[in-house]
Amino acid sequence: MMRGVTPSTSKSYAITDELAGVVDVAVARLCERYAQIGESVWLNYGAKWPAKKIADKNSMSEVSARQLIKTGVGWIDCALEQIREAT
Repeated sequence: MMRGVTPSTSKSYAITDELAGVVDVAVARLCERYAQIGESVWLNYGAKWPAKKIADKNSMSEVSARQLIKTGVGWIDCALEQIREAT
């Protein structure tokens, strides 16, 4: 009952369907070009796997898995920026 009275401090994020489709295409392109990086990004953000679990799956260190994820996020950010500039 108190949960309904107490204001929530968590942030609520929402994106449009159009932007979600653009992100989906960018992730798909990343998976085609750099499969391991794309899979790592998908597992981390889509499947909510922690970097440790991704590292174990790929027989690598957690630091390496985090680097793959960061690289993939940067690649997707760049792809989204190019799309934004084209419109």
